[in-house]
Amino acid sequence: MLRKQCCAVVMSDKQTQRFGRLGQWLLAGAVFLLMVWFFRRSLSKMLVILADDDNYSFAPLIPVVIGYIIYRKWPELRALDGRPSWWGLVLMAVGVVVAMVGEMVDIFYIPPLAFLIMLTGLLWLLGGLDFLRLISFPLFLLFILIPLPTMVLQDVSLRLQLISSRLAATMLNAMGYVVHVRGNVLDLGERQLQVVDACSGLGYLFNGLILGIIFCYFFQRTWWKALLLLLAVIPAAVVANASRVASIAIFPYLAEGFWHMAFGLSIFIVGFDYLRGVNWLLNRWQPPVPVGPRAPVAPPAAPAGPRPSWWPQLLGAFLLVVLMQPVLQRLAVAQPVPLLQSFDHFPLQLGDWQGRRSYVDEAIFRRLGRPEYVEAVYAKPGEGELSLWLAYYGSQKKLQGGGYHSPQYCLPGAGWKITHQEVIEVVPGKWVNYLVIEQAGAQQVVFYWFIKSGRWLASEYELRLYMGLDGLLQRRNDGALVRLMIPVQKDPAAARRQLEEFFQKLTEVLPRFLPG
Repeated sequence: MLRKQCCAVVMSDKQTQRFGRLGQWLLAGAVFLLMVWFFRRSLSKMLVILADDDNYSFAPLIPVVIGYIIYRKWPELRALDGRPSWWGLVLMAVGVVVAMVGEMVDIFYIPPLAFLIMLTGLLWLLGGLDFLRLISFPLFLLFILIPLPTMVLQDVSLRLQLISSRLAATMLNAMGYVVHVRGNVLDLGERQLQVVDACSGLGYLFNGLILGIIFCYFFQRTWWKALLLLLAVIPAAVVANASRVASIAIFPYLAEGFWHMAFGLSIFIVGFDYLRGVNWLLNRWQPPVPVGPRAPVAPPAAPAGPRPSWWPQLLGAFLLVVLMQPVLQRLAVAQPVPLLQSFDHFPLQLGDWQGRRSYVDEAIFRRLGRPEYVEAVYAKPGEGELSLWLAYYGSQKKLQGGGYHSPQYCLPGAGWKITHQEVIEVVPGKWVNYLVIEQAGAQQVVFYWFIKSGRWLASEYELRLYMGLDGLLQRRNDGALVRLMIPVQKDPAAARRQLEEFFQKLTEVLPRFLPG
């Protein structure tokens, strides 16, 4: 009888442990699902970007690679006697702080990054540091999937457009074609070819680097060889894209449809062979050290004592995620701030300067994010004309379709070369970006700056900082972009003085329209 009672007690303890472990896994799953639910808008938007943007055409390959790596490492993962770690909860708290920053500055890149930080923390909490090390590369691949910030993409894309345009023109000239380059526009006489964002080569660069990273993980673990292999991808991607642009200039039917896709895919396949060739040369230069057969992973052994409980850490993670929602929801709410008065009343007479209004077409208006705006040309007798562009956004939270299009990126894309750039103080306390631009022998002088809650800012990064502070403290994130341009008739210094004169008249008017 006593023996039967002992067996019953042992069975009862095993069942209790089994149900306790099941409850812990259910709580861990609930924490994960809550995280997905709270970040659902950012994650769904990220998936749409990955599906629609050719720069991220590598995205469908990433889940396949992650699944294959976990399949190969599964015996090692099972062999681990996972130990819960409070450091995972600390990392999850860091992810919450990052998410708060993302809501304040309204940069799309940050919320998915915050989700990945919290996911990494949850895995660290459940399995400990050894578990995290085994899945570090799959987590890195998830990090790669996060679309880069728009400011970074614009900068890199513009530089690649200009490089691809010049290189494609060089190729065409070498083949006997007469080509003139104006910024990112190739003029072939009978037609013009504009190298837009989709043809900048960013997709080739991204896909080549990701393919190279995955290639190095499986076939090249020597760090300096892997670094050289990845560096070799950059010129290859630029040359490949310039070749595509030159081919489209010769054969216009390659610009879209089946042949466009097939041509791009063929270059990508050749790129894989290129990686293999570079890797072969590196291994010929310094042969890899032979590695003996890998010892089989032993099956997981039964724990010597009771397995550690996850309950304290998981309850802390659950409370952290639940309390995160009202905080992020408060930060996400920012009511639009209207103009003090409509731009319909914006004066067309500023001192001796007489202006006339004009309007952008609907496509550009949508791309800019549908701001309140003033586009006008002002003239002064004997001093030529200058143009004013003033765009105001009452709210920039989750702005669809665009936003600030900094002249630093737009002007070179339109064929203008920036020959001089600095930040100057026109009047005390009011700083602007001062540019001298040139195209086909003509020059213009440009002033542009941002206005945020009465602050005059020259830096776009400073603008983002104040967006975050105002979003947190004042529940507002309105702002404006102002740009002045004037052709150079005598010299840039004279044109600058004319802009400074108009600038002083403009500063008297803007406070009547823009909220402080």
